[in-house]
Amino acid sequence: MSADRRGPDREPWAIGFGTLATYLGCLLAAGLFAGLLWLWLRFVVPAETFTQAGTRERIVVVFGVVAALLLVLLGPLVAWVVARALRRVRSTAVHVIAFTFTGSVVGGLLGSAFGPDVAASLVVTVGLAAGLARLLMRPFERRSRGA
Repeated sequence: MSADRRGPDREPWAIGFGTLATYLGCLLAAGLFAGLLWLWLRFVVPAETFTQAGTRERIVVVFGVVAALLLVLLGPLVAWVVARALRRVRSTAVHVIAFTFTGSVVGGLLGSAFGPDVAASLVVTVGLAAGLARLLMRPFERRSRGA
């Protein structure tokens, strides 16, 4: 996703990231997801839902570890696809919105396997985590000339 690379008949990407920055962004998204999921379960989901003490924390740890693995394995590919679609866009705000939307779609698709309540929780938390991670990775952007 480098802003410098050019292929045949291709313009340079307006905004790009190095490989390390992409992986760091995915790990940041996983950490943000775990934190946002905990906040969602703490303040949105009724306390009666959790019958045993520590259930909320166990859910966050399990989903956080799974999310970290998925984001490290598949996150760079998804980020590349989204960034490729936005390769001519110079606005960081548009990139943040696109990553937020993509995270929401992925969260909804993954969560739908567990039911509508889980899907709704993951739409919000994965979407926000992806968008916030993209925003926080702004200092590592590589902009092409004229950007």
